[in-house]
Amino acid sequence: MASTTVSQESSQSLDVLEFGTLLQVLAQTNRVGTLAVSSGSRLKLISLEKGRITRILTPRSRFRIGRILYNLGALEIVDLKRVLAEVEDIGVRIGEALLERDLITRSELEAALEFQMVEELLDVFHWKDPKFDFFEGDAEREILKDKDSLTPVGGPRDAQGLLLEVTRVLDETDKYRSATPSMHDVYESVGDPVVYLQEEGAPARERETTLLLDGVRDLSEVVRDARMTRFEVRGLFYRLKSAGIIRSKNAFELLMLAENQQSALSPTKRVRLLERAMELGVEGFDLAHRLAEIYEEMGDGPRAAARFIESARDMIRRGNHSAACQSATRAVHADPANTVVREFRARLLSENDADEEMVAEVLATAALHAKAGRPEESDRLLRAALARVPGNEDLLLARIDILRNLGKKRLASSSAIALARRQEQLRNPEGALTAIRRAVGIAPESFRARTAHIDLLLRMGDRSTASSEVGALSDVAFRRLRDRPSRANLVLDSLVERLAGMGAVPSAAMDRIGEHYLALGEKKRALATFVRTGEARIAAGMWAEARKAFTQATDLQPDDVDLSETLALIHARLGDRGHAIARLTAIAQLLIENGELARAEKAIREILGLNPYSPDALRELARLKSDLGKSTEAAELLHRLGYLHLASGNLDGAVESLDEACRLDPANPRHFRALADCLARVLRTRKSIDIYDNLLTKLRARGDHIGALDVALRVLHIEPGHAPAKQALETEYRLLGEQLKTAADNHSVAMGSDELAEL
Repeated sequence: MASTTVSQESSQSLDVLEFGTLLQVLAQTNRVGTLAVSSGSRLKLISLEKGRITRILTPRSRFRIGRILYNLGALEIVDLKRVLAEVEDIGVRIGEALLERDLITRSELEAALEFQMVEELLDVFHWKDPKFDFFEGDAEREILKDKDSLTPVGGPRDAQGLLLEVTRVLDETDKYRSATPSMHDVYESVGDPVVYLQEEGAPARERETTLLLDGVRDLSEVVRDARMTRFEVRGLFYRLKSAGIIRSKNAFELLMLAENQQSALSPTKRVRLLERAMELGVEGFDLAHRLAEIYEEMGDGPRAAARFIESARDMIRRGNHSAACQSATRAVHADPANTVVREFRARLLSENDADEEMVAEVLATAALHAKAGRPEESDRLLRAALARVPGNEDLLLARIDILRNLGKKRLASSSAIALARRQEQLRNPEGALTAIRRAVGIAPESFRARTAHIDLLLRMGDRSTASSEVGALSDVAFRRLRDRPSRANLVLDSLVERLAGMGAVPSAAMDRIGEHYLALGEKKRALATFVRTGEARIAAGMWAEARKAFTQATDLQPDDVDLSETLALIHARLGDRGHAIARLTAIAQLLIENGELARAEKAIREILGLNPYSPDALRELARLKSDLGKSTEAAELLHRLGYLHLASGNLDGAVESLDEACRLDPANPRHFRALADCLARVLRTRKSIDIYDNLLTKLRARGDHIGALDVALRVLHIEPGHAPAKQALETEYRLLGEQLKTAADNHSVAMGSDELAEL
């Protein structure tokens, strides 16, 4: 036998061919291979070899060889059961086991196998939309790799002969159906079937079968219990009914049978009777409702629901809407996952003005659609319900979620905004806020959603959160419009004014807007924004936030003295004197370089206000005063600086500063005295004495006897043998004594004049 490898190329799709014709063509052309027939989850493999069907592989066959042999009269049921028990554990095929025990003949086994193959082929003719694939060659092993559940039935048979038998059975079945249209019909005898069959010379099996006609069994039960094949039973009933020996019960009789023998009949049997009664057209007994209850009792929810819905429709036709709603409700309970049933109930509730129940049903049904991956159906259902109750919050929320799942974010966000407005109209601000936040969450880049959120927050009086949302909106504007700078600037400008209108200029949103201006290359707008929010923060006492704003502004325009000075003062206000002094020092230097000496002086004085003992500030201010021609003031500053150096142990610095003070204001002996003292401390004795000598001369010339005495004493302290100092000391003591005596005399005279005046 030729073989080919199973592949996509060796599989030919034959869906367009009718099964019987296809099988006939394959047999007539002597094809070798396997025909795979499938419908949904069902599958059969038919092996062909040069005009013969060698076997059929199928899941566990409904047509068992043992039963076929029994129905054909070749085997007794006792023997069959005994052999089945014997071979159950050893895996021997029942046909071969029966043959080995001489319970059947080879011809009887072959007849049973042929009958089994005919049944398997007939089974395919009842499949819906079967698909066919033919695999050339010896490919069966490859096909069966993942199909362990298939088992072989039958044996090699001529394909044409099997097809002829199948055709005959189909033709006869059509003929029999005219007399026995339903397997659920119940038959009873009119004449004596046994006598009739004896006169016909019918076999005993047929006469035994007529004993099953008890007016309770239906045709399917007779087929099950008779020792005949189903085709034979159908043929027998055809003959008997055609001869008028038996008749089928009418719809009313079937109904009465089901009702009168409820306790004796199984639910399955009662269902068959009532279903057939409905098919025959009995009216007025609400059979659909009775069937639904039986199906419910059997645990068959889908069938129960279908019948409850049928009953509900019947109630609607009769005008009994209350009963219809009850049936629809029971249908939902029976099959809660059935969206068709739920939609029927929702529609019925809507028509009966039960809006609250309708909404609950619609929400449950929409959730089922969504869970099953049918969001479009959910949206359709929710839209229809909203047409009935437009403002229902639950429906709107559900539809918002569905629209988001569908990717319709803009529409979902708009729906959330509409819900927020509705909640606000109902005086439910928290509900409105929840809805508007959902709108923002769905479409975070939506100007409309974020603007609506800001407006609602302002109406609720929450300016702090509103200003934060303005900052978030500025982020959105920047992301969406950065490629259109002019448009972005207009939006950001409007947000700045909005913050101003809200009284939220000191907020962090202004910082974000300023940063967006920077990213767009708008340096002037950014600078103005930082300055504006910084000034507002100073006014509000938000010093740390003001420092951030003015730092950003100063970074943009470092040469702006006013900005730097403001930032320095903010640092000082926050207790960071080091940064403040450093920045003020830089400002003073810049002002001096620019010739703005008055402003520089102001900056230096601000430094001294922060640190009165700053040597650098004192030196700079002294230099500035000197440049301005204010030598006396400069000398005083240097005198102060000298003593600062002296206190800190920097004697050289003290000498240098005091020497400069003497140079700038040579008429002031204080500077010289301080310089001389300082020099004495650094052991520069000669220079100190020279300075004292010079100072002593000036003091004596001015008549400052006390000052001269002080200087003379200082010189003698340094150099005890200094003759000019001794002479000056003696002279100044004498002059000072004379001066004191004259002052005393003048005082006495003055006192006498006063007394005379009083007299």
